[in-house]
Amino acid sequence: MEEARNQPWRLEVFRWKGEEGSARLTLADQDYLFRGITAKNDPLPVVELSDKLWQVHQDGDVWSVGP
Repeated sequence: MEEARNQPWRLEVFRWKGEEGSARLTLADQDYLFRGITAKNDPLPVVELSDKLWQVHQDGDVWSVGP
C-alpha cells in the first residue's frame, strides 16, 4: 500500500546583502522556487545548480545569474 503524501517541502532562496567593511548581513530577498508534497519516508528531490542553465558568474563579491 502506498504511503499518504502529507509531508510538504519547498526550496527557498535567500539573498543577503553585506555592508562593505563590516561583518553585518541583512536579508535582502527571499523567494520560493519549488514546492511539493511527499510521503513521510520518501526522499526529497535532489536540487543541483547548473552553470549551463543558470549562467552563474561572479563579479568581485557579487554572484549573479543570467547573461
